[in-house]
Amino acid sequence: MLEQDLAGLLRRASDWLRAPQDSPDILAPQLVAKTGDQLVELARELWVLRETFARSGAPSEAAACVCAHAHEEAVARFVAANETMLRKLEERSHLALNAAELALWELDLTSGERWWSPRARIMMGFANDNELSGDGFLERFDPEDLVKRDAAFRQAIDPNGNGEYRMEFKVPGKGPEGERWLASMGRAIFENGHAVRLLGTLHDITPRKRDEAERDMLIGALGHDLRSPLASIALGVTLMTQHEDPAVAQTASRLVQSAGRMERMIHDLLSFARLRSRGLELHAETFDMGPLCAEVVDEFRQANPQRNFRFDHDRTDTRGTWDRDRIAQVMQNLVSNAVVHGSEERPIFLSLRGNSDRVFFRVANSGSPIPPDLIVHLFEPFRRGTGRGDGLGLGLYIVRKIIDAHRGAIAVSSNASSTEFEVVVPRDQSHASER
Repeated sequence: MLEQDLAGLLRRASDWLRAPQDSPDILAPQLVAKTGDQLVELARELWVLRETFARSGAPSEAAACVCAHAHEEAVARFVAANETMLRKLEERSHLALNAAELALWELDLTSGERWWSPRARIMMGFANDNELSGDGFLERFDPEDLVKRDAAFRQAIDPNGNGEYRMEFKVPGKGPEGERWLASMGRAIFENGHAVRLLGTLHDITPRKRDEAERDMLIGALGHDLRSPLASIALGVTLMTQHEDPAVAQTASRLVQSAGRMERMIHDLLSFARLRSRGLELHAETFDMGPLCAEVVDEFRQANPQRNFRFDHDRTDTRGTWDRDRIAQVMQNLVSNAVVHGSEERPIFLSLRGNSDRVFFRVANSGSPIPPDLIVHLFEPFRRGTGRGDGLGLGLYIVRKIIDAHRGAIAVSSNASSTEFEVVVPRDQSHASER
């Protein structure tokens, strides 16, 4: 009986399969890539079985019958095993998604077809299938969020980018809950250098956004309550600087400087609170950094007439797309740092230059060098130097956060002759993100 001799025949097969051309292993890489190791083993078993019968001289009809039966059993075994594995994976994925409160979505970039998991449909507020595509889908976005969505989409499908898709947006809500905030993260799938699909998740971040709004209200109220009395004090002592008594005028001048330092401390503290609560959002515009730097230098010259500021702009192209107010804040914090820690007898040097794709801003001052063990922690919050500064130690931390948000870099070097900070930012901020 062929069935009874099958085990023996399979054992004898190993003696006949010695030449590389007799083995199906040459197909293994292709089979593994398409089906995995398990199906490769099944294919090898069936091949050995056929070769065994062919070389044993067994009747072809009986051999074909046994091979067909073995093939059916092997396929059934493979399908059953993989269905069980897929079912377990699906159950685990479902549990993980529910635990993380995540929803799934997919966009076919070739056909334009969108797929949403049931949870995603609920999050987006889709009432029927007509809202899943075309204008029905786009109408779920606020106009401002739609602009951000288009920018994030273009960045994700850019072959020269990293393929990541990230954005936060709000969708209108019904009932007492009102609008909801969602975070969407995904990745583009590329074939032959072109994006063909976008896969991603949705996460409801409404509680976080509500907390941020409450913190913003608190920070705004705190800033107003601190600045209003300080402004009144500053105005009063400024008038006293014109007093006919020189001693009174001199005291008033010192009070004006103290009020200015207090204003900067409040500004840094509020900036720090906003950075920690919601990150840094950029409002990019195209401008020339040269005139902005000149304005900052003029402000410091007026506030510090006893100090010598030297600004060198080599007239290279220093235009780009950045957040103007944030770049000004970087310049102000670095120059203020040089004023506080630099030698009062030596000039503070500022320079600005550009190349094909980046702009470089440098501030240098003489004075005591920064200890090496402090440099490594210089951009951490509440880190202060050993000089005469009386700030909170937040200025350089804020500088680094702004530069990071612009995809730039900042470097510091310090020795006995000078301390230098150099900022480098790319001109194009199309891929800059909220940090």
